[in-house]
Amino acid sequence: MSNLAEKHRSAGAIMGEAGGKEFPRVYGEPVAEFRAAGEGAALFDLSLRGKVEMTGPDAVPFLNGIVSADVAGLEAGRWCFAAILDTRGRYRADLRIFRLKDRILLDTPPFAQQDVLQMLLEMRLRSRAQIRDLTDELVLLSLQGPRARVVWRNAGLGDAPGEGAVLELPDPPVAVAGYSETPAGGLWVHLPATRAVALWDALLAAGAAPCGLETLRVLRIEAGLPAWGVDIDTAVIPIEAGQKRALCFSKCYPGQEVVSRIHFRGHVNRYLQILRVPSGEIPPPGARILSRGREVGAVTSSGRNAWTGEVFALGYVRRQTLLQKDPLEVAWEGRATAVNGQPLPYSPVE
Repeated sequence: MSNLAEKHRSAGAIMGEAGGKEFPRVYGEPVAEFRAAGEGAALFDLSLRGKVEMTGPDAVPFLNGIVSADVAGLEAGRWCFAAILDTRGRYRADLRIFRLKDRILLDTPPFAQQDVLQMLLEMRLRSRAQIRDLTDELVLLSLQGPRARVVWRNAGLGDAPGEGAVLELPDPPVAVAGYSETPAGGLWVHLPATRAVALWDALLAAGAAPCGLETLRVLRIEAGLPAWGVDIDTAVIPIEAGQKRALCFSKCYPGQEVVSRIHFRGHVNRYLQILRVPSGEIPPPGARILSRGREVGAVTSSGRNAWTGEVFALGYVRRQTLLQKDPLEVAWEGRATAVNGQPLPYSPVE
């Protein structure tokens, strides 16, 4: 176990609690946190996320037959988005898969690792694949912002990998990946919990600013990155959520027939959109999305960037409304405000 929680408390962070674990909700002045992510380098503790390790001679072929991504074609030193789907093409789990030299690391949303572990164990049968829950043994730090790679280098850790790449370092033993969960891009760093405080301190000394997860929550909305249990769940098809990047259409896995049929011959009836709210009001999750007086969707998450003052939301909008480029507004509690919708950066409406 790491001592990061105590580190956060002693630094004055306002802590939150989830699943019996503490996390830094707010670290300082919100404006300063958002500015660090927009102009400098913001450092986040993502220890709540789950980590599952797979090893053994059958690890790659076994996982390749279960998840939606092309694990067999994923070279060592690369990572990808992935999902486990049901036979209807809907999510069972949302994953990030890191292909390391001698193992595979699955990163899951907070507290989802036990479900993922159970799914894999149920489907393993006689495959020679070893599966372990490393959630308590590994820590995930996220360094985001335009100066993230400069800070990494200034900490004496060498050049950071580009987007989609993973670099393994021996001392400290880390797997650092180019991973953007904010508009300005950044890095994800998995490392042993026993080394987490030392790396946290080194990155702060090199110029990073410690930030809370409330800031990251808003930044991922602004970047168009849906969150499990908030914007995506077991009722959602990945294509609806703009997650074609998690899908392979040329191999077999549960749900592949459905998503391939949608991709090649059909379409979904709604798409997740980034919604800008010029009025500055923050629509709550569940707020109705309207077009010409007709309900065409709903908001799933929202927040304000305290530095720029801009308000962003994510919400599902009917495909036909988007194709016609009809005006949108959001309504809740007797009020309504116009919004500007835009597709997720990697997901055009088709």
